[in-house]
Amino acid sequence: MQNKVDYEKLFNYGRNIKLDCKIGEGGEGEVYKSQPIDGIVYAIKLFRLDTNNAKELERRLTKIIKEFQLFKNIHHSHLINYLYLDVPKVIESNRGFVNIKLVMKYVKGVSLSTLIKKLNTINRFLERSKVVGITRNVLHAIKHLHSLNIVHRDLKPSNIIVDEEFEAHLTD
Repeated sequence: MQNKVDYEKLFNYGRNIKLDCKIGEGGEGEVYKSQPIDGIVYAIKLFRLDTNNAKELERRLTKIIKEFQLFKNIHHSHLINYLYLDVPKVIESNRGFVNIKLVMKYVKGVSLSTLIKKLNTINRFLERSKVVGITRNVLHAIKHLHSLNIVHRDLKPSNIIVDEEFEAHLTD
């Protein structure tokens, strides 16, 4: 269990969060585990945005900001919490990435897609009870979103993190 988040400290550290290792990748960017800040580890999503196309940049920035504003106040045990969004006033490109950081709750685990691939390589399957538990967790998260009139729109195994206790957490 992680400590309670100190949002003021997180805001102050936001632009200087040190990345530890890459833990995921998607169409929008890459996700890294942070080095601890006051004993708390975060997941940091770095967004890939084309700074050469102003209209596309504005469209994607608007989408990212709206999604953050929508999800920052949603708290559920099976949803990855959005904590902080760092959008610099001046957009600078760095190795194909615009320096935009989405700071999220870090859940120690693997994506469901990675878990399935690992099991397939050794000709094993998830036990029925684990499948039922993961499905139940994801359905609880979706039900919570639907109660807020939110549709996830990108439900897939790579957007489900399974922690060490086989609890599932929906992200993205």
